[in-house]
Amino acid sequence: MLDDPFENLIRAPRRRATRRRVATFVQSAEDRPYPGPSEHMLLQDLRTYSLPYGRGSNDGFDVIIEPAESELTQLIHDALPSTSYRHWRIADSIRDFVDSALWRLIDGDLHLEVQYYHALDNPDGEPVAFGIKILDAERIMRHRGRYCYIVADSDRFEGPRTWRAEELDPRCLVNASLPRTLRRDLERALSLIRLSDRDINIASSFVMGNHGNNSGFDFAAHRRMSNDIVLKGTRTIGWAGRGLLTEGLLDPEKAWRAISFGRFAARLRDVAIDALNESISRAGARLDFAASLTLSRVPTRADFDQMERDLQAGKRPISQLLVPWLSDGEPDAEPQDVDAGATDEKL
Repeated sequence: MLDDPFENLIRAPRRRATRRRVATFVQSAEDRPYPGPSEHMLLQDLRTYSLPYGRGSNDGFDVIIEPAESELTQLIHDALPSTSYRHWRIADSIRDFVDSALWRLIDGDLHLEVQYYHALDNPDGEPVAFGIKILDAERIMRHRGRYCYIVADSDRFEGPRTWRAEELDPRCLVNASLPRTLRRDLERALSLIRLSDRDINIASSFVMGNHGNNSGFDFAAHRRMSNDIVLKGTRTIGWAGRGLLTEGLLDPEKAWRAISFGRFAARLRDVAIDALNESISRAGARLDFAASLTLSRVPTRADFDQMERDLQAGKRPISQLLVPWLSDGEPDAEPQDVDAGATDEKL
């Protein structure tokens, strides 16, 4: 495990907004209901489609920080949020961030906070480092026209939690939302998927119960009907349920849905990366640096649009279009700029 880069630094504290009180309305992330099987599959598939996987030492994509200075790259790498532990490679840190960001964007908005760190011997001086924290949306509230964050003083296993509200500096807060049409398509698809999960769970419990054995209820036919409804309802995002929903469809239709879902995942990924770049930009204004982070060797919306045209024209093998998120690059291949157009081998 890597050392904490902020071990010998002190974080600038937030300002307390209210006195301590016991709160019962805050639901922590670990207490949220676990998603149903289909919803969980959708979330996992978004992770797979948003960033390609490589082979061996090849990450499947490259992270480019401009300007390419080692100290600046390390500063940004140290600042990237992680769910459990820090990563050796910046590509792993970016994948960790995108995974977490997608989960937030599925539920609603993505909220990032830029946190600044000062030297121990000069806590009132200018910051020397920064970190980016992903905030839980359910703990953000508006208090007297200001954003506040609900923070627990104790672990959830230590009895009733004591909570306090801390003010969030708007200059340090980055909020990212999905475009309205994308949010609408996602919510419609999620609503159907969640209803299907509950419906299948009820039907399965009935079949396994005392009254289901001799009822004549055809669970397989009921599941096929439910899958057909979800298949139609998820057309705008292209999700195929790993083939469970598209059984019986022809390969061109399956490829079209794979391309559509890849485009959908790429749009979510871009929202997350744009928010990350905005956080880096705000930190740079405070720490006096200018930098940007981009990804190469990742399929873009333009790439998926080209795949769809190739599918319609029959210019690309169907087998390749069925898995458009995979990276077939060699481990030692030179990074390629997707702005110049991804090659067939990279898609």
